Amino acid sequence: MSFEKQHLRYCLLFTFQLKKSAVEAQEMICSALGETAVSYSTCKKRFKTGNFDFNDEKCPGQPKKINDEELEQFLEENFCRTQSELAQEFVVTRQAISKRLHKLRRIQKEDHWISHKLTPENKRRLYDVAVLLLSRKRKIFCTRL
Repeated sequence: MSFEKQHLRYCLLFTFQLKKSAVEAQEMICSALGETAVSYSTCKKRFKTGNFDFNDEKCPGQPKKINDEELEQFLEENFCRTQSELAQEFVVTRQAISKRLHKLRRIQKEDHWISHKLTPENKRRLYDVAVLLLSRKRKIFCTRL
């Protein structure tokens, strides 16, 4: 923590103990230390919460990065997991899992994570099904005439 932050927090505590309002505290501190020393919103927040702790609060930090290969391998072994379960497993948000799965071009079909990409075999199978359906349609149409 920088000395300036700690110094400003002491100043805020001092003005609070003098029973000054947040506006008055900001005016006093800025007149002594410069116009941009502390903002009104900072003074108001500290006065409202009564938080005059001189140490910085711990921040949760940057979200954990998800390794693509690790996620792919996990999906191969545990293909029936939901996004929420994956998020709990990797200790990240569901949105992070969703974005990563979208980037990996994976979608969930019938409780399985499958690739968006069609293999040549899948393309051939889809083509065969389309031809079969069209031939059935033609037979039905011709029998009605």
